[in-house]
Amino acid sequence: MKSSKYFYLVSVVGFFALLGSVWIFLYAPVNQLQKKWILEQEKYLQKTVAIRDLQKEFGYGGLIHNFKNFVIRRDRHYLESSLAASPRVEEKIIELEKLISQQNFGVLDPVKEAFRQYGSHAKWMGDNFELIQGYPVEALDTKVRVDDSGALAALNIIYDLSVSDFTKAKNLTENMETSYQETLIGWTFVVTIIYWGMLASLNYVYQSFKKTYRHLESINELSPLALLLVSHGGKILQVNSSFRRMFNIPEELDITKVSVEQFVPDSFKDQHRIDREQFQSSERSVAMYDRGKKFHAKKLTGEEFEIDIAISSMRQDSERFALAIIGDKSEENILKRAAEIDHLTNIYNRRFAENALTNELYRQDRYGGQLTVLLIDVDNFKTVNDSLGHDIGDEVLKQVVEIIQSNTRKSDILARWGGDEFLCLLPSTDIKDAEVLAAKLVNTTSTTFRGKKLPTTLSVGVAASEAGQSPLDVLKCADSALYRAKENGRNGFVSHTNI
Repeated sequence: MKSSKYFYLVSVVGFFALLGSVWIFLYAPVNQLQKKWILEQEKYLQKTVAIRDLQKEFGYGGLIHNFKNFVIRRDRHYLESSLAASPRVEEKIIELEKLISQQNFGVLDPVKEAFRQYGSHAKWMGDNFELIQGYPVEALDTKVRVDDSGALAALNIIYDLSVSDFTKAKNLTENMETSYQETLIGWTFVVTIIYWGMLASLNYVYQSFKKTYRHLESINELSPLALLLVSHGGKILQVNSSFRRMFNIPEELDITKVSVEQFVPDSFKDQHRIDREQFQSSERSVAMYDRGKKFHAKKLTGEEFEIDIAISSMRQDSERFALAIIGDKSEENILKRAAEIDHLTNIYNRRFAENALTNELYRQDRYGGQLTVLLIDVDNFKTVNDSLGHDIGDEVLKQVVEIIQSNTRKSDILARWGGDEFLCLLPSTDIKDAEVLAAKLVNTTSTTFRGKKLPTTLSVGVAASEAGQSPLDVLKCADSALYRAKENGRNGFVSHTNI
């Protein structure tokens, strides 16, 4: 009886001793790993979002975009927009600095220097707004030009460091998971034999680890970017939900039975296989979007689309893997096209035409050549709308667009300038050839609509640009010629040189 009491006492003490051992050797490291992994993942996502936000506010559509538009067009709106973006850019730089480790803290210096120079130049242009109106575009561009290549390179380095941190954290987690699973099996066997209560404790530790892994999976699933893990042989090992949505992959499809080459355009499959194997031969990370090339992928439906992609190769024991982070650039292109296209006629809108005219004049001044402009008006269009209705009026505009497009070149730029006005830019075209085209458009339109309820005709103003002219000067010349064509009875054209 006494012996059984001692045995019971020793058993109880031993149980708690083993329980304490489990806590010290298993639960505490797992809990520490859980916290570290969650922190690394959150930092990775925060860096990705911070870099994206900084590129948006500082680059296209932000400070630099408006700064360069002002240099070309001298519209105060662009300068004010550039100055207004400065506080947001500074805020995004500070946010990104907080996420960068101390040893990489100086990598943002080129970004801050470029931001400082743009701010200084913008302030100078604001203080001297009236003075710089007389500056030629190229002269002002030279005076305020900022070399921002270092800033772009710095952002790419930060992005690569973020991908590298993600890769290291993933490798650490996988190794630790394997180690702890093996330890759990051993402890479970021993404790099950001696103390049945220890099994519950070990199971608790295991469930804690699973909870950590599920947290990681949740973070990956919430990422707006597609994540893809590929073996050295091209076999897909794992993808997240964004990848399935981006590539139209049904949930019931077992992605591990699919090769990555299935999502590569047919014309590039063989070369992609070679490039992939070569890339995975060493450990490195590359952001492909900074190479000045366009990259395309293929959905499961066969549709091809443009992407941004960053790739990191890694090795675990003798196995090689590649992690790809993919963004759908086609959505950005669709939004850009929607901002440039007139929804009724499906040609460029006035906003695009203004930018195109500025660029063509700059190209002419720099490289030579002749640019002519046709300003086209549909005669008495208000009568068509009032008499036959807006639906018929819309069809008339579409037919006029078809006539113009069928008689112009692919290099020519046609845009809807106003309600019933169209602007046609003719690069590398002299005034005589432009007059021939104007006459052809007038005659073809008159013939096409002859005999209909309300015959439709065109009036066209023709103007040739001269060296040093601004876009406004060229448009005034074309508008004066168009006005004279209407004064002459419409259904004809007038060149500005004949006014």
